[in-house]
Amino acid sequence: MNSAAFERERDRLVAEIAENLGKCVTAVNQLNRNIENVTSVDDGFSSVYDTWSRFQQALANGSYADAEQPAPPQLLARENDETIRLPPGIAPGRGETLQL
Repeated sequence: MNSAAFERERDRLVAEIAENLGKCVTAVNQLNRNIENVTSVDDGFSSVYDTWSRFQQALANGSYADAEQPAPPQLLARENDETIRLPPGIAPGRGETLQL
């Protein structure tokens, strides 16, 4: 009688464990699908991120061309060799004074 009760309890616990493992597998599969969905949405925004990143660089550097490549050194000269003041944001040097 004791062994029969033990076997019934064991079978009940094994069935409960199997049911809970099935639920766990289902939950892990759902989590995997959700992660795949998030990853695919994230990949869709990479081009938007690149566009906004270039826009931010253009604002920081003054122009899109400046954001794409470093500006070549510009030589400004006057015959009397005086200091030249450059307008901010338009000319190289961001309005700094240049000594020629």
